Amino acid sequence: MVYHEQSEQLKGFYKNKGICMEIDGTLPLPTITERIVTSLKQADESV
Repeated sequence: MVYHEQSEQLKGFYKNKGICMEIDGTLPLPTITERIVTSLKQADESV
């Protein structure tokens, strides 16, 4: 329980800064990989 409470606070911190990416880990691995790569490219372009 403590882990989730602390994790949610940390996730909120990074979301407020606009630097948190959420990716559904239940999807097929190739889809997860594609979404990670796409998110990182978008983040790189915004810098």
